[in-house]
Amino acid sequence: MESLVTCRDCGLEAFTTDDLNAFVKHENMKYGVDGICLICANKRSHNMIWFKGKRIGFDENPRSNVCSKCGKKYPEDLKQQTHIHHIKYDSKNPLAHTIELCGSCHGIAHGDRRRPLLIELPNEEIAKLYLSGVSENALSKTYNVNRGAIRNRLILQGVQIRNQSEAETLKWSQMDDVQRKNQVKKAHQARRKKEC
Repeated sequence: MESLVTCRDCGLEAFTTDDLNAFVKHENMKYGVDGICLICANKRSHNMIWFKGKRIGFDENPRSNVCSKCGKKYPEDLKQQTHIHHIKYDSKNPLAHTIELCGSCHGIAHGDRRRPLLIELPNEEIAKLYLSGVSENALSKTYNVNRGAIRNRLILQGVQIRNQSEAETLKWSQMDDVQRKNQVKKAHQARRKKEC
C-alpha cells in the first residue's frame, strides 16, 4: 500500500485518513496536511526564535529553558519555553546580545513598569564572588534578583553549589568572636530561661 503522506524529517507514513491526524494541518496542501508530522514540527518550533519579525530556525535548540531574570525553569518536554529577548539586534548573528526570559519577565522587559527593567548581570563576576565565599543570598540582594537567578547563573558557569553544611562552615569561618557571640546570643538566652 502506498502512503498518502510521508514526514520529510522522520519518515513517518500516513496510510489512512486517520493517520493524517498525526500531521500538521495545512489547507492548501494535498489531503489538507503538510509534509511534516506533529512531533517533528514541535521539535522544529523549539529550535526557532523570532528575530526582527521573522522566525529563524537553528539546528539545535538555542534555549536552556531557564529565565535569566527570575530563575524559572521549564522542563525540556514542555511545549512552553523561555523567550529569547534581544537587548540589541545584530543582523549578522541573531543570538548576539540576547537573554532568555520567561513570559512574565519578557512582558516586563517590553514595557510593564510594575517591576524594574531587566539588567544584564555579570555572570563571571557573580561566580568569582561566590567562589570567594559570598553567599547566594548576599549576591541576590547585591544584584536585586531572585536567588534562583543567581543559582542558575552559577550552574551555567559550571560552579559547584555549596550544600548547607559547607555554607554554614564558610559563614562561621568568616565571623570574628563578637559576631559569633551575637549569632548564638538569643539561643543562649532562651536556653538559660528554660533552665530556671
